[in-house]
Amino acid sequence: MKNRFRIGARLALGAVVLGAATAAAQPPSAGLTLPLRFDSEVVRLEIGPDSVQIEGIYHFACASKRDSPLSLFYPYPKDSLMGGSRTLLLEGRIPGEAWAALEFEEIPGGRGARWRLPPCRAETLDVRTVYRQARRASHAVYIVTTTKAWGRPLRRARFEITLPPGATEPRFSFPFVWQAPRTPNEHARYVFEATDFLPDRDITVDWKKPQGGDR
Repeated sequence: MKNRFRIGARLALGAVVLGAATAAAQPPSAGLTLPLRFDSEVVRLEIGPDSVQIEGIYHFACASKRDSPLSLFYPYPKDSLMGGSRTLLLEGRIPGEAWAALEFEEIPGGRGARWRLPPCRAETLDVRTVYRQARRASHAVYIVTTTKAWGRPLRRARFEITLPPGATEPRFSFPFVWQAPRTPNEHARYVFEATDFLPDRDITVDWKKPQGGDR
């Protein structure tokens, strides 16, 4: 059943023709031009007591203008230390315009969500999503390896991770660096930025829990 959510807020998104970004993505057929080019992303992982909430803002370049909507499959991580996922928000905009809610549907089996994107009627399109995934251990993961299905690296990628209170000795699959809070309302976070980003592994983080506290 299709859902519309309008709440206040890898791409590990890889695409196969129009309908796809999948954790086991196959590259597009030779000679086929995709209407979208995955250009850049900013992804924030906020790790709570028993789940991780991911906010992703994805910037696409429109290779060709279209009058019909586009369909993309957004995959959720499959990991023995992670639990079920669900999308809380999907919205899009042409830069300079207001965000507008977009339709999506959850794929049976918890594999991901199918996005329905608006027609490509400008040079660029921004998409913002929020999803939440349960976790069973001091561990979180976010898919980025499906980027290769787009056939080119991302121009720029930024990832921010906020750990649970009391977490110590974090271990990352990429060289994240600690960033102090910039305002009294912010939490310290770990940040990784890259250009020409075409990863061969997903983003993972493991940490030690506080004694008698969070997982």
